[in-house]
Amino acid sequence: MIRLAFLLVTLVGGLIAFGAFYLVRGSGTQTTGTTAAVAEQPIEAPTPAPEPEPDTSARLYFLADQYLDTGEIALVLDRAGPNGTSVVITDPAAIKNAQDLAFVNTETTGGEVAGAIVLGAMGVPLEQRIAALFRDDELVLEVTCGSTTCGDFASAEDADFAGLLDAAEPLVPIEEYYDTYATYLEALAFIANEPDYALLGLKANRDQAHPVPQAIPEAIVTLPTIHQSTSQPLDTETHAALLSALVQGALPEGVTISSINIEDHGAAILVDADNGLPATRAGAEIPFPDVLFYTPHINLTGASSLPDDLLETLTSETLSRVEWDDASKAFIQDLGLTCTDCYNFQIKGDVYDEATVIHSVPERYDLTFYDLRDAP
Repeated sequence: MIRLAFLLVTLVGGLIAFGAFYLVRGSGTQTTGTTAAVAEQPIEAPTPAPEPEPDTSARLYFLADQYLDTGEIALVLDRAGPNGTSVVITDPAAIKNAQDLAFVNTETTGGEVAGAIVLGAMGVPLEQRIAALFRDDELVLEVTCGSTTCGDFASAEDADFAGLLDAAEPLVPIEEYYDTYATYLEALAFIANEPDYALLGLKANRDQAHPVPQAIPEAIVTLPTIHQSTSQPLDTETHAALLSALVQGALPEGVTISSINIEDHGAAILVDADNGLPATRAGAEIPFPDVLFYTPHINLTGASSLPDDLLETLTSETLSRVEWDDASKAFIQDLGLTCTDCYNFQIKGDVYDEATVIHSVPERYDLTFYDLRDAP
């Protein structure tokens, strides 16, 4: 009995101790049973901020208020075509349909400022043309903006051409030139009276306004080189006056002499016949002392060329040469050279045996215009 009672007391004490330990453990922070019972909450993504409404205050409706009911209307859109090419629209209906819809924002921001600054430093204008409207080939409207807003360096162009590009044709220039003023003026008259062709502002272009003034052709005619004895030196001023009277009388009507220049070659020098190198004595060139050489140059205005028969006449009437071939050979022999045939005399500079046109500035009129017909 005593043993049984002892076992019973021990069992009850153990149960009490276990209960106390459980209570203490249950009151701690690690409540695993409680944590498992809490349901997980779903994670919600942040709501994106709404896209800002585009600023329409700077949109330029460039065709609005334009009168489009009379005349031949043409609209050029710069860099709006494939690969940045310019296009032209001549369909009146397409232009009128876009009149209140087509716009370009000239105040957008965020463009590539660095590139524009580089171009500005190079002298390239930072304003670029976007569109130009013409009536009867006269400029009536030009739309420009900065290169960083709606030009080449814009980050994103805010523009809507409202179907205009569907009616557009490539703007391809035609380049011609004319060698007489009359044919040039005839071409301008044809373009002005033919609606399929236009200058599109080139009449008012800063670089070349049409019609340009008539050009004055020019020429330089060189007369035969003069061989003059040193015993009778040439008075160049007197000779120029004589040539002026002689040549002016032979020139066609409207051609005048603007100036005469007589080039002084000095004396001929001794050279090696094979290689043309100067022969020297004591380090100095050896001149032929008996003859001096001059070449007259006649500057003409009013003509860029002269007829061949007139050049032949000028040659025969201005040729002036003393004979010096035998004297020059004797001079070489007197020098005591072992091979007299190995040397000859050479005149410094260009010399001429007949009248020659050595420089010509003819009339030339360059013209760029556009074919407004549909591309083939």
